[in-house]
Parts: sequence; C-alpha cells; structure tokens
Amino acid sequence: LLIDEVLPKLSTWDEKHQLATYQRVFRIFNLPETEVNRRIKTLDFAPDVQIGYYPVYPEVHVSLTVRDKATNNARKLFQSSCKAINTVLGDSIYGVDRDSMEKIVGALLTKQNLRLAVAESCTGGLICKKLTETAGSSNYLLGGVVSYSNSLKNIYLGVKTESLENYGAVSRQVAEEMAVGVRKKTRADIGLAVTGIAGPGGGIPEKPVGTVYIAIATKDENWVSKFHFEGNRNQVREITAQSGLNLIRNYLLQQLW
Repeated sequence: LLIDEVLPKLSTWDEKHQLATYQRVFRIFNLPETEVNRRIKTLDFAPDVQIGYYPVYPEVHVSLTVRDKATNNARKLFQSSCKAINTVLGDSIYGVDRDSMEKIVGALLTKQNLRLAVAESCTGGLICKKLTETAGSSNYLLGGVVSYSNSLKNIYLGVKTESLENYGAVSRQVAEEMAVGVRKKTRADIGLAVTGIAGPGGGIPEKPVGTVYIAIATKDENWVSKFHFEGNRNQVREITAQSGLNLIRNYLLQQLW
C-alpha cells in the first residue's frame, strides 16, 4: 500500500504536477523505532527531502521522498540522501522497497551456492513458510523439521537425552544439537534451529515467556544466540522467525568479505 499507492501520490501534490520525484522505502530490522528516529534526526536534510516512519512489526520502514522541479537536482539529492540514511542506519537496513528478509536470504544462499535446512520448535514451521513463499526456494532450502516434542528432537535430530533432561528443551545445548542434527540429517551446508517459549504459558522464572535460543551450524563451527522477546504468542513467533533469518543473513554477508 505504501509503495503502490501512498508514495506515488506525493508526487502529485503540486499545482503544476511537474515535480521530479524519487522514492525509496528502507526496510529495517533489529533496531527499535525510537533509535531509528534518533539516528535519522541527526541528518540535516534539504527542504525537498521528506521522511516517513512506518512500524510494520517486527520491522520499521522508513520512506524517503525527494521532489524538485529540476530532475538533475532531485536525482543528486536522492542519491546523497540514500547514502546518508545507509550510513547512519548501517546493516540494520536489510533491504529496500519490495524486498523481504526471506528473499534477501534466498538471494545470498543462491549467490554462494549454499543449501539450508531448518529445525523449528516454537515457530512451528514459520521459518520454512516464509522461505518457501519465494519461487525457486527449492534451489537453496532443502527442507525443515518441526520438532515440537522432545521425542522427535531426540529420535530424528539426535538431540541427546541427557541434554533434554539436564538443560531442558529451551536451552543453548538443545538448540545447538538441533542445528547440528538437521544439518547432518539433510546434508545441508547450514543448519538453523530455534527453540523457545512463545507463551502465553510455559514460562518459569529462569526462562520466562519470550526466551528463545537460535542456533546455526556449519561444517566448521556452531554458535547459539539467546533472546528475550516481548509480545503475545504470535509476535514472539514472528520475531523469532525473522531473527533466525536475520542471523543467517549476517552470516552469509560475512562470507562475502
């Protein structure tokens, strides 16, 4: 709606309808709206530059519109404004306009000729759902396992019984073993695993609702990230799925350096 209807109308808000208009939507993840706003406000834009903020959970979208009667001036101002925004927001910008996190991850996997497999618990298949919404995703996504029960984690993914009993299903140890297990089982290049407590029940003082572990396994190394997300069940699941994809994105970007 923003890209297709709202932004194009901005170019007509002039009596003569002769303004050169350039527009872009920056898609931002893992940076609160307040921090996005603070960083953008450090930029002293020209009067012809218009900035808008649009929270789209769990992301923040920033729209840039440049309008000027001189086409060359508008183009230069647009290019410099884009560079300024990219500078202050950095890699929290994962894409622009119609990009999605799953499309960006898919493009990076394709570019590096890598294949991904996913083991999901609290997200219940949401990560795979997102990835398979892109046509051609079978080129880089081997598949996924929704290992909701401990028995399936143990039998199919090879998670140790001792790990489940000593640390619980929501733990660093289990998340790592899930990622390693799904990678080995599918012979993928990268294994991604998520386990957590989406709520509304199931939390304990040591592991409250919103506690999530996300693990990545490759042939050379494994690592686990711990998060505590706020929100209802759907919000926790959504931000967990997005965070898992974002970790894969960051890993793949490092591989390009």
